[in-house]
This record gives sequence, structure tokens and C-alpha cells, in this order.
Amino acid sequence: MNFKEKLAKILQKLGLQERASRKELTPEDAEMIAKSWKEEYGSDFAADSAAWKETEAKAAAYDSLMAVVAELFATQEPGKDSPSEEMGKVIESIKGLKEDVRTLAAKAQPDVPEATVSHEVKVFGRAHTATHVFGIEHPMFSMDRRWNRITRYGRQLEDPSAEDKNAFMEEFQKYSRSLSKRYAELYQMGVITPGKLGEVDYSSLKDAGLGEQFLVRRQDALIARILMIPTLDDIFPRRSNIQDGEVLTNVFFGEFSQAYQAGEVSKGSVDFKPELAKVHDAMFKYLFESLKWIETQYIGYLNTSGSDPVKWNMIEWLVLNIATKLQQERNYRVVNGFRIDPVKGEIAHANFAAFGVIYRLYSYVEGRKVLPFTEDEVNDYTSANIGDVFEEMTAKVASVQDNLQDFALYANKNHEPWFKAWYNAKYGGNADYTGVQNKVPNYDVRIIWVPNMGQSKLMWITLPGNILQLENVPGEMTSIRFEQRLESVWAYSVWKEGVGAAFAGKQMADDEAFKVSDRRDQLIFMNMPMDKLAADATTADAAKGPVFRTSAENTKATVLTDITGAKTGVVYIIECGGATNATTIAKSGKFDGLTAAWEPKAAGDYLKVYWNGEKFVEVERKVTA
Repeated sequence: MNFKEKLAKILQKLGLQERASRKELTPEDAEMIAKSWKEEYGSDFAADSAAWKETEAKAAAYDSLMAVVAELFATQEPGKDSPSEEMGKVIESIKGLKEDVRTLAAKAQPDVPEATVSHEVKVFGRAHTATHVFGIEHPMFSMDRRWNRITRYGRQLEDPSAEDKNAFMEEFQKYSRSLSKRYAELYQMGVITPGKLGEVDYSSLKDAGLGEQFLVRRQDALIARILMIPTLDDIFPRRSNIQDGEVLTNVFFGEFSQAYQAGEVSKGSVDFKPELAKVHDAMFKYLFESLKWIETQYIGYLNTSGSDPVKWNMIEWLVLNIATKLQQERNYRVVNGFRIDPVKGEIAHANFAAFGVIYRLYSYVEGRKVLPFTEDEVNDYTSANIGDVFEEMTAKVASVQDNLQDFALYANKNHEPWFKAWYNAKYGGNADYTGVQNKVPNYDVRIIWVPNMGQSKLMWITLPGNILQLENVPGEMTSIRFEQRLESVWAYSVWKEGVGAAFAGKQMADDEAFKVSDRRDQLIFMNMPMDKLAADATTADAAKGPVFRTSAENTKATVLTDITGAKTGVVYIIECGGATNATTIAKSGKFDGLTAAWEPKAAGDYLKVYWNGEKFVEVERKVTA
């Protein structure tokens, strides 16, 4: 085995072939190679390398000599010099070359470094050095940090000291705050999307240290990774900088124009109606057993998930994985959330942290701002008639709203396959090779499919962007902090969140005025699907909810005793269908969590409850005086 073959074997053993091919071996790598060479071959690497170079040089000189000799003693052609004369010319030529080398060497420029060295700042830095992981000269990447040594060398044999633990928590908090700040900066720049992050101008970093430039690039890469977690921002845009509640004032103008006549004959009106954008405090808090436990899980995770560079240490690993779970929960809450103030000392369901779109729409109905369509033809559909129902719903809105082409119909994404099947069955022969169009046929109204709606047949028509996600500080949810309590470690963040419409509708003064309104002062139009219970029914099926309407045709006094199949995190609404033999609910059995028995007095009275795993707990009620 020659020297090259031996070296290739050592590089393979140490896993350094790729870096060697890129000529990125560090002094530390050279020491590892020399040590392994000694162990493998029992000789000194430097001595073997020098001997190999000398042998290679002698071989090259011999090859050159033999080539010249072969040329000199080849068959002499007519008119050519003799071999001895040719050799003399070669010698004279070599002397001339030596003289030229001396002359050029005297004219060489001084070997001094450039005054300015330009570095290409890549996201993940360069090769590791003895002092910094990835060669990034920033305190956060220092080899003094235990977690960076884990990144460079793998699992450390010694247990983390108290100083290691404190340093890790301090660095984690510093990094998460910095990450949140950078998120807000990118938001202000209008590039807080994965695609646009590639267009960020980093010229402002030219005065910062190289390590700081690397850190900012890494943070942007992590933010881009977090932004790749699916959100609902494209369906419900996000509005920031709302600290508690913000009043959005809407103006209604009465009719102004009239036939001309002389004198002070005034006509018209201006009515200001506020819409409140409300956010609620939300949080996540999790108790880790210990930092050693975190480290064990982290190392085990890396050993099974490949070498994705975004997880360069435990900090980014924790941020990314916690952010992923938080965003998934938020996506579901944006649609299904119902804010319920927590009971002190008790954990609460993720859905109860803030209001979502569905229950916010219901609140606009209860607040006499949005009069729903209650006709059966728009409140239920199947895969066989879904498109026809969409058309009927749009026709109703078109009768009271002009410029309907600017609006969109929002419907349950789980029912999109139904619509495709219906569309193909009805228009398959006339689709002009364009396939299924996500528009309401004959009205050119776009259909926007909303995920996480279960099997609900709720739908609404409004201007895209009218219903918003609300928050205070962009990225606040992922500003994760650490706090230690003996061996245990808390991870937590706090943020504000909500959902609301820029404008829902003009609030009516009373129920009678609301019922006879013509919906011309609304900007949201919705149906009101609900499960209508049979006469004398004593139970409801949660799968058909979450809204139930009791029968107006009960033949006797009826008591509702259960909502079968109820799930946690869902608020169920029981609405009274009529006052005669009205269905009531006693404070007993599964409804022992009520504040008192519910005894409605008129159609439209309601009770809201949620299932806590043991009983139904009251949220809110309405009983007509």
C-alpha cells in the first residue's frame, strides 16, 4: 500500500474525505490524522510524508531525464545538430532560464496583505476552528460553551456543571429575545415570508463584525424555517401592534342627494359605529425534568434525524420544535378558538386561549350585527348538491349586495372533494379543459377553502382580508425563555392573540329591528347550520354540532341530559327552538357543572357549555326576562 492509499484509508476512517476534497482541513484535523497514522502504521506521518515527497521528486526528475535522453538519441534527421551539440544547447537554455528567474525575482512585489479583505457571509459559516464552532467568531459559537463542543465533537463525557446550566439558560433567553427582535425587524421590512427572505438586503451589516453577520444570517434561516410551518395567514391576514383592544370606527352615510330647490333644505346623516379588535393573553409553559434530560433527548433526536444543519445546537432545536407545535395549535385555534378565562391553578385547553373565526362569527349574530340566513336550502348540503347550495347562498347575498365580484365565499376545506365531484358531474363536458374552478358557478365569486373545520357546513361571504388575525408583537409567541427551579427547568413564552373583522355589520338596536333589517349594512353574510333536535329528544349528538336547536314541537316537558361523544376544547351551543314545553337542562348528572338549571323562556335563548372530561361546564347563557 503506497502513501496515497494509506492516507485515503485514514481520511475514510476519520470521516474527513469530503472536507479534504474541498481543501477545508483544519490544524485540528491534521493533528487527528497524524495521531491516527501513528496508531495505524506505527510511523511518523510528517517523516513518511517528507519521504514520499522526496521519492516523488526523484521519480519526476528521472522521468524528465529519460524523456530528454530519448529525444537526444532518437534517429537524427538531415539538417539537425548532433546529440552533443543538442545537449549543449539544452544546457545553455537552462542557464538562460536561471538568469531570467533571478531577474524576475528581483522585480517581485512585496508580499503584504490586502488593506481590505472581503468575506462572503454564508448562512452556516465555514469549517470548525479550535475556538469557534463553524468558524463563526461570535460569543454564541465559542468552544467554551458546552453545547457547542457537543455540536463539534459529539456527546461530552463530563456532566454539565451548574455554570454550564446557567450559561445555557442565559444564552437561550438572549438568543430567543434576539430572534424575536429580528422577526419584528423583518416584519417591518415587509419580507416575513419564506420566499421574500431571500431578497433581504444585508448591506446594513457591513459595519458589524463578521460573527454578528453570521448570526443574523443564521437567525434569518431559522425564521424562514419556522415560516415554512403552514399558517392561515394567506386566508386570514395578520394585524399587529394591538396591545389590548383597538377601536375600528366605521362610518355610515345616509342618503344625501335630492332634487334642487332654493333655501336651507338639509338632507342626509352620518352615523359612526365602532368595531372592537380584541386580543387576549396566551402562553405556553412546560416543565422539563432537567437540562441533562434535555441534552439526552436532543442527542438522541439528532442520531435518528440526519444532519439537518438548522439544528446546530439545542437552542435552535428547541426553538424550532416548540415553534412548530405552537403554530399547529394556533392554526386550529384561529378557526375554532373560544376564549375562556382560566381557573386559577388549573390547566386549560389550547382552544380556550383566544377566539377563533367560527365563534367570532356567532358573536356577531348574538350582537345583532350579522343577520344569518336560516333557510334550510343554505344550511345543509351533501356531495350531490354542494355547488347548488353555494349558488343559492351567493344568490341571496347578490340580492342585497352590489359588486359581488369583489367578495369571496369561505367554506370547509374538508368538503372541497365534494365540490370537485359535483363540479365534474355537472360541468365535466363543458370545463374547456381547465378543470375544476374554485369559483361559485355563474357568479364568478372565488371560493376560499378553510381548514380545521371538522364537518361543519358553516359558510360565509365577505371581502378577502376583512377577517383578521390579531396580535401585539410579531414573533412574540416564539420568544422562548428558560428558568431553573433546582433540577427542573421551565420553558415559557407569553403573547397576545385574537381574531376579528375590520367590519361585520351595523349593530341593530333590538331583536325586532335586527330581524327585519335588509342586511344592507352588513359586510359579512353567513348561514347558520345547526342540528335540529327531534321532538322530546333528551340527548344531542356532538358529531352534528356544535350548535343544537331544541324542538318547538315537544309534546311534554323535556330535559336534555347529555351531548353524546362530546370532545374537550369545543364549546357547544344549545339554542331554544320554542317556548311551549321548552327543553330544559337540570344542574345534575353530566350537567352538574352548570351554575344553575337552564330554563329558557323564548325561542333564541341559549346555553353554552364545554366538556372537561368529566362534566359539562357552563360558559354563558341567555334567558329572556
